[in-house]
Amino acid sequence: MLSGTLGLANPETGEFCIAKEGEALFFRKETWHHGFNLGNEQVRVLEFFAPPPAKGTSGPYARTKPYIEIEQSRYGQSESIGRWPMDADAQRKARTIHSMRDADLLLSLDRQTQGAYTGLYCATDQLTVGKTTLLSGKRTGMERHKGDECLYLVSGILNIHVPDAESQVWFELNPRDGFRRVSITNIST
Repeated sequence: MLSGTLGLANPETGEFCIAKEGEALFFRKETWHHGFNLGNEQVRVLEFFAPPPAKGTSGPYARTKPYIEIEQSRYGQSESIGRWPMDADAQRKARTIHSMRDADLLLSLDRQTQGAYTGLYCATDQLTVGKTTLLSGKRTGMERHKGDECLYLVSGILNIHVPDAESQVWFELNPRDGFRRVSITNIST
């Protein structure tokens, strides 16, 4: 969540999660979801799909599912009343939507400089999403990636060095700027 408060529900199961600015929601493929603005400000979401809808994955799936009328949608799990929190562990394992806060991230420290750390929201065979914090005046070591890479800068100024770029090798990002590089082999920030 870039700003605002988003409620996300799976209308088939009744699962409901909330994400505020700086938090995230993860849901698996084949998960219906309805989103709601639960605050007084505009909701701004940075959303990732893997594989991307351009590959035709979401449309064919959606056509196999019956349309859920709003009256049939579930926005809570009343079957847990009288058993909560005793059945919480079983419900967590069966969830299709997960709230992701800083304490839930898989953290790693940049070994070369110790001036940056990254927390992973998810790492699947199709997509890896993380949040990197780079301390002021520090730089990371060289990173090597397979596939495409996208960056979105939340705050500060970030200079990116891409040594194998065809023309420009240095890029400067400011807050709310994005950067996409297709088939990255080397990147340094």
